[in-house]
Amino acid sequence: MTLVTEMFGNCFRRSKTGSSSGLQQRTGSGERTRTLVVVKDDNTASFGLTLSGDKPVSVQTVRSGGAADRAGVREKDVIVKVNGEHVTNSTHSEVVDLISGKTQLVCLFLLSSFLPSRHCLQITLE
Repeated sequence: MTLVTEMFGNCFRRSKTGSSSGLQQRTGSGERTRTLVVVKDDNTASFGLTLSGDKPVSVQTVRSGGAADRAGVREKDVIVKVNGEHVTNSTHSEVVDLISGKTQLVCLFLLSSFLPSRHCLQITLE
């Protein structure tokens, strides 16, 4: 058994329907869920993200090129689980404590919007 499997086996367990627990799934409401393992950089004590809010807590900023950025965490993602523990009814401090423990890895189950941004295209006729 690998270290990742030992620490985060419950992050990737199968649901009752037999599908993955959310490596990447879409909901019917314009949102998607994903499970990401963020590995802390050797030269820093940070995962490279800041959080905001309470019940639920969301990602406020992601440091460009940092551990969270490389794992795929995005600003405004809502944190649903940390290391398999549901945190949607947890306070900001409780979620920070779970993430910033003395581990090099954290498993995040995130909910984010995938609604496309609106782009304008200007056409000039000659």
